[in-house]
Amino acid sequence: MRFDQPPGIAARYAEVGEAALLKLAREEFAADWSDSGMIQRCDAFMALTEAQRHDVLLRERPCLLVADDCEKFAACNVNALEAKWGHSSD
Repeated sequence: MRFDQPPGIAARYAEVGEAALLKLAREEFAADWSDSGMIQRCDAFMALTEAQRHDVLLRERPCLLVADDCEKFAACNVNALEAKWGHSSD
């Protein structure tokens, strides 16, 4: 399913409900944006090959060019994530 990303989230949503998933998402967001979370992501990025880092930059750069317009940035980011994770339009 197009919006079952990561795979299995739709079933989990049906099982535990929106409130439980939002609570988890907020906890994950706080951890991801903490100092240690940022260090982990930077370390993981630097562990990629140069070619892989280049691919990430090519994918992310267009959204950064419109970062001063929240609506355009959000739309760009959603499109980039859909291209990265999407597989079908069912």
